[in-house]
Amino acid sequence: SSFGEGWSQGVENTLGEIGLRTVFKVGVGDDNLKACAGWDGDRIQTYEADGGKTVALVWHTVWDSDKDAIEFAIAYKALLAKKYKLKKQKAKDGVLIFKKGSKEHVMILKDSSVLIIEGAPKGKGGPAGGRGPKGRPGR
Repeated sequence: SSFGEGWSQGVENTLGEIGLRTVFKVGVGDDNLKACAGWDGDRIQTYEADGGKTVALVWHTVWDSDKDAIEFAIAYKALLAKKYKLKKQKAKDGVLIFKKGSKEHVMILKDSSVLIIEGAPKGKGGPAGGRGPKGRPGR
């Protein structure tokens, strides 16, 4: 795995627009229809270490337009901040990194796609280490 030794790939699947709305409903109490509009596909993978005690995810989303991707990224940034009680962040050239403890949470916005990496070991979630699932995200 791109996370380093001791990590193995777990589940790989597509959430879909309804799954995406559920993520927002559970994460922030609102299904955030605006942020989910324009969904064009996604692929999510989990990675595990320590016998499944440590889990990270890599989620590649594709949107109908750059504007839709930006709306999703803004809403998901707020969800990440709330979910992990994150305050400090670093953003540059479409890459947003939250660090907390030994973990980092990364969001990469490029054109009409957003790549999200949650729970990566520090230094392993950035653009070089955070390659998304192979192939085009599913619908």
